[in-house]
Amino acid sequence: MKDFSINNQMVKIDKNAKNINVDLTEFFAKVSVNCPTEDAELTINGEQKGVGRWEGMMIPGKYTIEASKDGCHSQTRQIELKDNDEITVDFTKLKTITGSLRVDYEPAGADVLLNGKKVGVTPLVLKELPVGNYQLEIWKEYYVKKFVNVKIREDQEWRESGNLKLTQFGEMIVNAEKGKEHPLSAGYQNSSFCALAEYYREGAAFGHHGFPYTCSSDTFQVSLNPVKGVYWLRQAVRMGDTSVSEDIYSRMNMISDDSELSFILAEEAKEEHEKYFDYDEDFMYLSEAASFYLPYAALAWHYFYGVGCVKDKEKAKSMMRHACTKEGVYWYPAFIQLVKEMNLDSELKYNPDIY
Repeated sequence: MKDFSINNQMVKIDKNAKNINVDLTEFFAKVSVNCPTEDAELTINGEQKGVGRWEGMMIPGKYTIEASKDGCHSQTRQIELKDNDEITVDFTKLKTITGSLRVDYEPAGADVLLNGKKVGVTPLVLKELPVGNYQLEIWKEYYVKKFVNVKIREDQEWRESGNLKLTQFGEMIVNAEKGKEHPLSAGYQNSSFCALAEYYREGAAFGHHGFPYTCSSDTFQVSLNPVKGVYWLRQAVRMGDTSVSEDIYSRMNMISDDSELSFILAEEAKEEHEKYFDYDEDFMYLSEAASFYLPYAALAWHYFYGVGCVKDKEKAKSMMRHACTKEGVYWYPAFIQLVKEMNLDSELKYNPDIY
């Protein structure tokens, strides 16, 4: 019988019935195995016994016990069991197999993401990174995103260096800050600052004018931010821009808070829009004519984040729908992030080729 000793006796068989008592002696050892690493697999002489912890009876003999996990250095223990032994095998935490990653992309301060999760900003060195394949993403506002597939190997450093490319929108900002004109705004706006302000405030620079929508692949990697739009309006005034209306100019002198001024301008723009289209629902949605004036998205931004007003997410979602066609399609890239954070991705779709 398994786990008991063998007991041999001589027995004489004759015509008389006879009872024979045989006592079996227990013949095993008790073994406990523990590993603190989560999901560590335990094997004894190659046979899987459990995960993390195992306890059982074994016959005397020599054994190899191993704790292992993918991506970690395994550990082994050699034991020899004798009759009635009670042995506990405790492994230490398995050490992760790692390498390192160095990212030296310019400009400094660009976000670095691994598999979609931000891990720091450039310049960056990540040590003791588990081996494996990763998608590296390097991004900064006004620059084209850089995607790189990297493979981290044991005790090796993967290096990525270079320079992010300015988007056309980014070039416009750089030129605006230097007081230079940019082709994107030529022929319609005398000031790049105002073009920037309109894009941030409404997601569009005066409808079809000012920006080449056909170049949306690398031009519009910025998000709707009406408060930032007000900031650029102030810069335009500071630079002596005469295209800023007298009304807005006077308000800037009275209201120093960008958030408050932004909310007031968005509210008034919405009222003006509704008055212009006489509350006709057919024109409350994005159309070629209405695209010249899109205050709904700006108000949606304010209400969703509670900036300059009381937070009201449901009201914000309702206004965001007004910035789209009746089919729930919009063509302004600046809306993408807001739609995503509102969890309206499945309802509202971005299509740069509506017209």
